[in-house]
Amino acid sequence: MKGHLDHEEIDTYSRTNADLAEKSVAKKKRNVVEVTKENFKSVEEKPVTLYSPNLYRKGPRIFVVTPYHKESMAYLRRCHESVVSQQVEARVTHVMVADGHARPEIDQWEVIHIRLPKEHGDNGNTPRGVGALVAQSNEAEFIAFLDADNWYNPDHLTSMLEMHRQTNADVLCSLRHFYDPEGKLLSLYEIDENEGRHVDTSCLMLHKPVFDLNTMWTRMPKVLSPWCDRIFFSGIQHRRIIRAYTNQRSVSFTTLYQNHYVALGLPIPENAKTPPEQDMLTYLQSVEGVRDTVQQLGFWPLAV
Repeated sequence: MKGHLDHEEIDTYSRTNADLAEKSVAKKKRNVVEVTKENFKSVEEKPVTLYSPNLYRKGPRIFVVTPYHKESMAYLRRCHESVVSQQVEARVTHVMVADGHARPEIDQWEVIHIRLPKEHGDNGNTPRGVGALVAQSNEAEFIAFLDADNWYNPDHLTSMLEMHRQTNADVLCSLRHFYDPEGKLLSLYEIDENEGRHVDTSCLMLHKPVFDLNTMWTRMPKVLSPWCDRIFFSGIQHRRIIRAYTNQRSVSFTTLYQNHYVALGLPIPENAKTPPEQDMLTYLQSVEGVRDTVQQLGFWPLAV
């Protein structure tokens, strides 16, 4: 947020340099007022320093990375608002990464907005990897992921942090509720998720000691990108990294998978999708697939 200091000095502070801003307040004995949409009209007339109320939040630095492509503004706003409304004792930063189709409106939100000049067609892997790298460079202690058409329950990050405190696990996992594209709750669950054999990307949070896992997003062969969360989870299993599960359905997941609607006997959405599972399986079983995954990921997913 911008503040008019003294007469001619302008300082800019954000969550990423909040500690520096707080020290500046203490050292120079400046007055502080909370910035709201109502009182933040212009910095030109302000005789005091303006700060976001998030400046005074304590706790670890959590960065939430959201890749987006051509999702509607309603979806993007819902996603973002679920991040900034988290009821958690932590300093939360939302990183939104445009995969070739940037929305200028997002520049006005309280986010780190990254614009990639072209789309990559890899199910969000490239923007997800870029966002994770930016989070690391901004001293993140935890990195969580949230796809643009999904959203968090208000206590999601709190439950993940509490599970970390209880177990000291470096990979934290939650469960999800499923919704249709109109936001209607579906009576649906996935057995492998309930049994801990799969974790959706939006249900993951990583602790700093395992941030090197994030290189998998950009090293993953593109042909496997429809299975990106399953390949990523296989990498976690391959490394035998300790995982902890909240067992709370604190993520809301918009499903477009055709098989979900067939199983429920519901009309199939117009833009429903069916992952090319046989193509990916054939690739993984081929000489090329074994060679590529071992060279690029360090393991063969089917051996995990």
